[in-house]
Amino acid sequence: MPFKDKFIVLGNEEGKATLLYHANAYNPEMYGPFVRNFPDRKFIALKQRPLWDSNVKTIRDWSIFTEDLISFCDEMGINAIDAIGHSLGAVAIWKASVKRPDLFKNIVLIDPVVLPQETVRWVNFLPFKLKARIRPIIKIASLRKNWWASKEEAASHLGSKSVFKRFTPEVFDLFIQYGIHKNDDGSASLAYPREWEAMIYASPENIWKFLSKTEKEIFLIRAEHSNVLSGESWLKLQKHNNQNEYFEMKGVGHLIPFEKPVELARIIADYLAEKTY
Repeated sequence: MPFKDKFIVLGNEEGKATLLYHANAYNPEMYGPFVRNFPDRKFIALKQRPLWDSNVKTIRDWSIFTEDLISFCDEMGINAIDAIGHSLGAVAIWKASVKRPDLFKNIVLIDPVVLPQETVRWVNFLPFKLKARIRPIIKIASLRKNWWASKEEAASHLGSKSVFKRFTPEVFDLFIQYGIHKNDDGSASLAYPREWEAMIYASPENIWKFLSKTEKEIFLIRAEHSNVLSGESWLKLQKHNNQNEYFEMKGVGHLIPFEKPVELARIIADYLAEKTY
């Protein structure tokens, strides 16, 4: 399936090409305030499949996102590129770097979803309805409000939610602009289908299976208040892959690029600058 119409370009179009892969349930346009802090870079951001394929697949893990990324790079002639991934996007880049290390040069992963191996095993073993009963995030996503009379109503409703209150005002506005779709009748709905979001939560990737096969050095950034990468897993990663670089960002949650885009960009820019010389 051609990917030529399924990506956006952010930042300096004449700058150094950098790959960006976003988080589950969000849109690449929301990373604009983060990208702005890299004036010498052109960010190529593939839209994840749920933003252009409404047919929700029954997935066992997140391989579909890895394969989409690899196919996109091959179609676009991308190789040896700096890559930045967040959450689900980070996991997809990580796995792609194992399968196709030639595609990447420097890799930065922002709060990748690294669940304990035993959790992944039992979650993937259970039927969907039972998963939703045991893991609240699956049920929450599958029942997420998906219709408003207008975009204005959506903004008023979502703006009161704690997760969005942590976003910078500009990022929240970008979510309303791109993450909420205006229907033909003037009503509004989620651009990233809640069915896809729930299925992704219900089919976590077992990173531990391919961890030992990682050849590329990776810069991993964890949010101090992460709900997808526990302190225990963070320490285990460092013991398992001590060739990587690790940084814990204080005072932030999982959605770091939306909460502290300037501060996060500064940390990543410093790392990439060191790798350039």
